[in-house]
Amino acid sequence: MQNPAIKDLRLLADPMRLKGMNVDPDLPHNVMTRPFAYLTFAANFKLHGLDPAGFRLVNIAIHSINACLVYLLVLQLTSLARQRQEDDGHLSPEREEQLTALFVALIFAVHPVQTNAVTYIIQRFTSLAALLYLFALFAYIRARCAAVRRKKVIWYLCAMASTLLAMKTKETCFTLPLMMALVEWLFLSGPLKKRLAFLAPFALTMAVIPVTLYFITYRSADTTLKAVGQAANLVNFSQLSPLSYLFTQFTVIVTYIRIMFLPVGLNFDYDYPVYSSFFEFRVLASFGCLVLLFGTAIFLLRLADRRDRVSGASLRMAAFGIFWFFLALAVESSIIPITDVINEYRLYLPSIGIIIFAVFACEAFIRSLPDVSGQVGRRIVNALLVVVVCLLAWGTVARNRVWGDELIFWQDVVSKSPEKLRALTYLSSIYWRSNMPDQAIDTMKRITDKYPDRARAHDTLSKYYELLGRPEEAARERKMGQEIQIAMFKRQIADNPHLGQPHYFLGMLYASMGRLDEAVNEFKAAIAIRGDKPEAHYELARAYISQKKKGDAIRALDAALAIDPHNGAVKSLRSTLVAP
Repeated sequence: MQNPAIKDLRLLADPMRLKGMNVDPDLPHNVMTRPFAYLTFAANFKLHGLDPAGFRLVNIAIHSINACLVYLLVLQLTSLARQRQEDDGHLSPEREEQLTALFVALIFAVHPVQTNAVTYIIQRFTSLAALLYLFALFAYIRARCAAVRRKKVIWYLCAMASTLLAMKTKETCFTLPLMMALVEWLFLSGPLKKRLAFLAPFALTMAVIPVTLYFITYRSADTTLKAVGQAANLVNFSQLSPLSYLFTQFTVIVTYIRIMFLPVGLNFDYDYPVYSSFFEFRVLASFGCLVLLFGTAIFLLRLADRRDRVSGASLRMAAFGIFWFFLALAVESSIIPITDVINEYRLYLPSIGIIIFAVFACEAFIRSLPDVSGQVGRRIVNALLVVVVCLLAWGTVARNRVWGDELIFWQDVVSKSPEKLRALTYLSSIYWRSNMPDQAIDTMKRITDKYPDRARAHDTLSKYYELLGRPEEAARERKMGQEIQIAMFKRQIADNPHLGQPHYFLGMLYASMGRLDEAVNEFKAAIAIRGDKPEAHYELARAYISQKKKGDAIRALDAALAIDPHNGAVKSLRSTLVAP
């Protein structure tokens, strides 16, 4: 709602202009890496303003289209798998293929884990990227299989356009050309040189995301690895190393698989443990499970070549589902540390692979039983899948009821992540807005008990007490918060004496407490280290004004204007001082 980029298309055209506005520091980089998604948000805003119903309706439409694309893609691949088994050139889908594809699409559509990607408006990044990903694959296969040159060219251009848009929607689409190569290997045939030539232009699109990130860091004059990561808004190197993230992801991926088969305990904000050693039991066990799953895919693929047309195609599709799952997770569950190690919306695209694996493995198993004929086996599979679809749909309805009420939603999160700072903070705020002050205070006290160095929690408690007319308790909490912040900034100064920012923020804190001499000293220290920041000169001037030192204040403002002659706040304050 506070995003100016969706309200002014000129900001989408030049996102770096956002840096001069009071917005999240990551927003300019996000807009540059994901402009197509932001363009759809801008279209929503143009049509109906900030009414969330319109945004949510588009999200539901995107999810519905994705379910249709899943159906068409699975139908294509199943036909190709059976052709590969028999090599008879027959591509027309049979009735049972259509039914299997329908079940895969329905399970994808109604699985409760998709709630996060569909109901949560901002996660249009995820669902829209999946739409472009799926359509690009669909169009690529149509181009490869088209007999008429004109249709081949049209579908090829559609696949290329969708791929480029996908790369400018979310960074996870980096794996799209690799997925096309996987489809080539498992389902298509032809001379190797011809296949490579067909794939080569798509492989080149993998440069889009790295080039965009380099361009962002080049414009910010910082080309370090950390800067590249921050530009992608993917990484948090200061909190988690790539290896720790990778070890943790082994356990996370197993959790994702469990969620797909048993979607209970779904949580918007997990309080997930981080692992720093490969030899911790849970990491080793999870890694073993993943190796076993990957090995299963290879075994199924080899087994498919020794089976009949129908069973072989099912086994090939099951193997493909496992490969899809791992490849679609590769960006977010590998060595690129993301602040939240687990999020359910990251399963949106990979979930298709798990569903394909489960449905086709079940079908192949039933058909392999010696005393079950083809028709009976088909009926058993259909009955099982109907039950699964109904249960998942019921779970999705129940999950969306939780999402439909803000208070119930955050109570649900806290019940599952009782020590998660972010969840407790939001719940306390909602209790307060819901006129439940006792619950708000109790929840915030849980934060101060668990995180005694959390100054913001003390500040919030202070505001609560002030509004309730309890000044002594408010003053006590405010003082505790200020002492924590002072100690924190002093530690930062001791650890990083070459940084001016801790001095600046400590000066701001002293100024707010009325400790003006100390504030002036800190602002001067910040300027001595980094004198090219007009903010420090401006705040120094304000401190001088509070000390009745008009001349010193004007000199500080002149120094700020020398750095930024167009700074409106500085010019306005100086005009006030020199006015007769």
